[in-house]
Amino acid sequence: MKLAGSSIAAPAFESVANWQHAGQGFTFSLLLADHASAKPGDVLLDARAGHAAGGAGVALVVCANSSVRLLLSDSKPRGGIAAAAPFEFGTDPICSAALKKSGKHHLGVVVDAGPMILTYIRITAVHP
Repeated sequence: MKLAGSSIAAPAFESVANWQHAGQGFTFSLLLADHASAKPGDVLLDARAGHAAGGAGVALVVCANSSVRLLLSDSKPRGGIAAAAPFEFGTDPICSAALKKSGKHHLGVVVDAGPMILTYIRITAVHP
């Protein structure tokens, strides 16, 4: 997993299709310093196989308007969706607008696979 220019061991991601039955999920908690200067395409966290698009795993990337998008893939085909196409979930307009403001932001990403809920939690009043 790559995070802020360093690498740490990342967990293996099993088939997302199995998560609903196993009650699995994960949480990321990030402290974003000066996210207002982030550019679309900047990678906040990359835990995909080989750190490449289409690899199994997850990534958090910056998109337009300072939004943050979670990319989630087990690299297996689903219906008419190509194997390399991840599920993508982005912050809503209110959260994205708050992330555009200068300063530190705490951003939590919670994926609860049992009820199939993805939640972004943003706290802007972060003290050093």
